[in-house]
Amino acid sequence: MRCALVALLLNLSPSLVFSQAEDACLTRRIFVYLRDSKDRTALVHLEAKNFSGQVNRRPVEIRVAEPWVQPRRVAILLDVSGSMKEVTEAVIVAARSFAGQLNSSTSCEVVIFDQQIEARTECSADRAALLADARNVKPKHGRTAIYDVISEVINHWGDASSNDVIFLISDGGDNASKIKIEEISRLVIKTGVRMPALLVEDSRIASQEEDEGKANVGALCNESGADFLVIDKAEFKSNLKGIVYDTPVLTNAVINSYRLTIHLPEPLHQAKSWALKLENIPPELKNRKYKLFYPQKLAACNP
Repeated sequence: MRCALVALLLNLSPSLVFSQAEDACLTRRIFVYLRDSKDRTALVHLEAKNFSGQVNRRPVEIRVAEPWVQPRRVAILLDVSGSMKEVTEAVIVAARSFAGQLNSSTSCEVVIFDQQIEARTECSADRAALLADARNVKPKHGRTAIYDVISEVINHWGDASSNDVIFLISDGGDNASKIKIEEISRLVIKTGVRMPALLVEDSRIASQEEDEGKANVGALCNESGADFLVIDKAEFKSNLKGIVYDTPVLTNAVINSYRLTIHLPEPLHQAKSWALKLENIPPELKNRKYKLFYPQKLAACNP
């Protein structure tokens, strides 16, 4: 009798494993963010019934919408390369403002980089003092490797997911990465990591490299379902109070997100674009213009 039972369990195991893998493939958790288009405030009080999705022309079931789910980990990437040297103080203020609004349960680190990672500091319980060492970092290189650093941070985590966030402060110019933007895009889609960014531009002497970099990073932010801001370098350098006011917009996109549990109609064997929109809009939102941020592609799986 015991042998027969063991044999039965062994025969069932492959199908059970397949079923579990298929369910993990079809059921996903993603983060979305909804804000007012004008004043950029987060819009709240939404439920699963207020969202509808579609992939491959088939409906995506929205099972749960959980508000204000805090991120598990945040890495704040500070570009201190040659082109950012004159705004170091503003970069520190922006990073402190962003980190200061995170929940104490969120693991946070500051990554200071140029052509490579120059320093890595865990955020202390005293958020106001988390960047005390940043001022003492002297960049050794004038070049910038944004994509290499993003890849290194994600790979260092080992188990990156949509509950992890990389916040980049940079002018977007990359002239030293070995990794291409296309590879980073695929990595972000695969892991689900969200990537808000504060991009500094010099409208007077912007180079083609910086213009292309801002466009690439902005597209990466959108693909990941995150928001980004572009600020003029002169204003960024001189208006520190304005930075403190602007940065919470990006923090809101992280701490005021909804975590949706969705169920796909079929397994995806390659990354797929999909559509998510609001429906059954609450009365208080009907006369407001809003913008919905969500990951633009769903990762592939092979159950």
